[in-house]
Amino acid sequence: MRDGDCPKQLVEFTGRSRVCSLCDAAVWGIDHLPGMNVKMRQAQINSLHLVDKISQLADADISQAEMEPYHHELTIARYELASYKHLADQLNEVLDSDNHNQGYISRYRDLVGAKRHAVDMSNPLHRVIAGILDSEAYPHLTSANYPYMVERLAKNPDLLKLELSDPTTKQLMACQIATILKSSGLTFDEVIASLSTPSLSLEREQIE
Repeated sequence: MRDGDCPKQLVEFTGRSRVCSLCDAAVWGIDHLPGMNVKMRQAQINSLHLVDKISQLADADISQAEMEPYHHELTIARYELASYKHLADQLNEVLDSDNHNQGYISRYRDLVGAKRHAVDMSNPLHRVIAGILDSEAYPHLTSANYPYMVERLAKNPDLLKLELSDPTTKQLMACQIATILKSSGLTFDEVIASLSTPSLSLEREQIE
């Protein structure tokens, strides 16, 4: 709503921008649900990393003053996760209730019949698969450097002369995983098992 102009009080509290779930000016809709799931996974992974970091610092007998920034960042990550969870729960209720209203046309109509897959964030393999899919579908959410990358590309005088490059290994893998999830009723565990089976996975020469 503020076009990137984050409220001063919010930035002073969080210490950084792009913490939209804690912003009073943010407006959310059903369309945002997939991206919100990405941000929740990021916040959870960040929280786990910070917990490990704080534990390591405590074992190293680091002073409380030096550990305080990590504690603060962990607090913000948990607030962010909790607020996104609250928002997503509310939006999912709206989405589910819309299943009974077949006459209403909206931008998110295709989400009504979308498949939902449970991601076990305590499982490292699940986190890897989710990270591959998230980074391919939402690079602007998963990379803190994305705005700078876009700005640098926009200033490139040869922008209009660029040729499309071949898909990267990660892109091919993300497409393979997404295809499996969309065309079947497999769980994340079953997808991981499929990708671990040589006969069902992409040949090495196809993705290198």
